[in-house]
Amino acid sequence: AKCRPRHLSTESRSGIWNTNLHCKTTYNYQVMIYDLNDPRQYMDALDFIEHAKQNNIQISLENKKQQRTTQQNKYYWLILRYFGLQYGCTKTEAEYYFKQICNPDIFCRKKKDKEDRIIYIVRSTSQLTKQEMISAINNFSVWCSQRQIELPRPEDKEMLRYAEQQVERNLSWT
Repeated sequence: AKCRPRHLSTESRSGIWNTNLHCKTTYNYQVMIYDLNDPRQYMDALDFIEHAKQNNIQISLENKKQQRTTQQNKYYWLILRYFGLQYGCTKTEAEYYFKQICNPDIFCRKKKDKEDRIIYIVRSTSQLTKQEMISAINNFSVWCSQRQIELPRPEDKEMLRYAEQQVERNLSWT
């Protein structure tokens, strides 16, 4: 049994919704990604849902968030290391300032453990969306400037180069 109409492609397209398809008859999984802001892809998604309904195919929908970019990650580590050099702290301490002092609303989560105790979890930057990473970096930059610690801005190529050189000279810090 086929899991999809012939006119639909299983090629990975960037989009908002990721539809995981499960065919009961073949136990075969396929990933279909539709950008629901694109009128054609929206109609294709509706066609497939109708096809799935008629053929008793189970569908699960997943909200696809745009994860932080590798450029953001590279910039994050540069400003964290540069901050550590300026402020005189370790990498672990710099991460603490970034996540728990400047961005607790983004990184800090409360949850209950198996014994019903409240525990605190700190998210990894790899779990952030692109927008959350932008906010976290902006919050950290403001916090640093309030303490007269100037961080390189992403558009300031000369300052970025200088910060990279300073970090490379002090690699023992990392």
